[in-house]
Amino acid sequence: MANVRAANYKLDEMDWITVKIKAGRIVPALATTTAAIAALQTIELIKYLKDVKLVEYRNSFLNLAVPSLMMSEPGPATKTVIGSGDTKLEVTLWDRWEYEASSYKVTLL
Repeated sequence: MANVRAANYKLDEMDWITVKIKAGRIVPALATTTAAIAALQTIELIKYLKDVKLVEYRNSFLNLAVPSLMMSEPGPATKTVIGSGDTKLEVTLWDRWEYEASSYKVTLL
């Protein structure tokens, strides 16, 4: 099966044992990466559920090839002010707007 893929993508064909060795290196790396990401997500989820301050959250960048794990502090979302006077509205890229149209001919122009 691997040589069918190799022919399809114009790669060099390999014998069975070479394919088995390469696949044997991929599976543990995939499992390790999945476990690491699941752990980092769980830590951040617990922080969210405990309602901690924004400075306690972290963005994580994981590269197991090097190996390196870098963490940075996320900043608040940029706010944009729409309108003026009493009709000022602060929005971010994370805000969700819903609009129910009375017909399909309505546009948001």
